[in-house]
Amino acid sequence: DFHNDDLFNLTLSHTVNWINDSGAYWRNELQFGHNRYFESVFHQPFSTVDNWFAEARIRYERTPFNVYSDDDAALASSATKELSAHLSLGWDCGRSGRIQLNAGYMDIRYDTILGMNDAHEKQALPYAGVSFDFDTLDNISFPRKGFRLKGEYRRTRDDLTHDFDKNYYLFEGVLPVALGRDWSLVFSGKYGRSYCGDLFELGGAFNLSGSPYSRYTGNRLYFGRVTALYSASELMSQLGMPVYLGATYEMGRA
Repeated sequence: DFHNDDLFNLTLSHTVNWINDSGAYWRNELQFGHNRYFESVFHQPFSTVDNWFAEARIRYERTPFNVYSDDDAALASSATKELSAHLSLGWDCGRSGRIQLNAGYMDIRYDTILGMNDAHEKQALPYAGVSFDFDTLDNISFPRKGFRLKGEYRRTRDDLTHDFDKNYYLFEGVLPVALGRDWSLVFSGKYGRSYCGDLFELGGAFNLSGSPYSRYTGNRLYFGRVTALYSASELMSQLGMPVYLGATYEMGRA
């Protein structure tokens, strides 16, 4: 990662809270750099004491990736461009997570930036699905208890048959195990499948560390990671901030 990658991302975020008496908010995010995206979300609770909510979301994302030969020589530089918009009906599960029913439309395109590549596929289709995100981890940097489980499933139409029989899903999980007072072992993984090629990518720090960013792309994703973490905060208390040391073992395929 240190001799052939020099990438950066800069993210700006702005939220307007309490737009109405029910506690609605409007959040916008804009990211520049290697991975670029814009997302705008309007979140409307049914009331201040109700767990039900409605949500409208629009997102544009551009993700570059390289195409490699069998001997790891870069053949082309391409990019996936995805524009999506959906409406959701959801349920907030207190502070631990939420579940949503989604219906929307997406437009996915592939562009070649440099070199020769046949990635010119285009998908512009309506979809319906469900997503959820549950997080009970006690600490994002040094988790010792709880879990994180996140997933999304979409079903969309086939261009040829016009039947809604194309599937997309992505599931992610994190499970920590405390080992004494200063050690933690964290198991995490991702599993997904898409009807479009090159939507999933592996490569870069904590995403198949040691390989270039976006080195592996495809329509199926398998990834697992075990992280050993040690809290050195007490040994380095003079710094006045938490200090964690760790190492990872990672396996994956896209």
